[in-house]
Amino acid sequence: MILKNIIDCISVLEQETFSDAWSRDSIEDTLKQDYNVVYSYFVSDEGHSVYRISKEQDILVYSKPYDGDWTIKLISWEDFNVCDDTNVGAVDTLPGRFGGYIIASLIGDETELHRIAVVNDLRGKHIGTNLLDFYMEDADECNRYFLEVRESNSIARALYEKQGYDELAIRKNYYSNPTENAVIYEYQR
Repeated sequence: MILKNIIDCISVLEQETFSDAWSRDSIEDTLKQDYNVVYSYFVSDEGHSVYRISKEQDILVYSKPYDGDWTIKLISWEDFNVCDDTNVGAVDTLPGRFGGYIIASLIGDETELHRIAVVNDLRGKHIGTNLLDFYMEDADECNRYFLEVRESNSIARALYEKQGYDELAIRKNYYSNPTENAVIYEYQR
């Protein structure tokens, strides 16, 4: 089941990346909320693909061969497979090697990026930038974008600033394991 496989990949990367990692159940619960969205990135011999998964909309698949342009395809939930063994025609294998993900909320004209992570040995290959681009383009109806990041995470902070995010505030001692300030960023259209 492809959705189960994607959630498994996100869960493993979540545990490897964050000291305050979300559980697999938390990730599944997040996907059950109408306003949440997950972008998962895959790399294959043919190129790249990003799956946009949201409970309230059909699945959007962005694909790009190595020598071509990005294309968009819409897949209905019925054709995608929602961890249901009765859906015999559903795809059950991942579309390549899992490279990373974003979890975000889209509520009204605001959006908040909750999680972004890239597989360790694929960092530096623009996967984080591509994911952030897809998220920001997909949430184009939003006027304000928010996110928070550990103060010491200079790589992520550089990415956000390069994408046009501005530092909004510092949340003292927000993170634990280790205790650290969070920097809140905002992007306005």
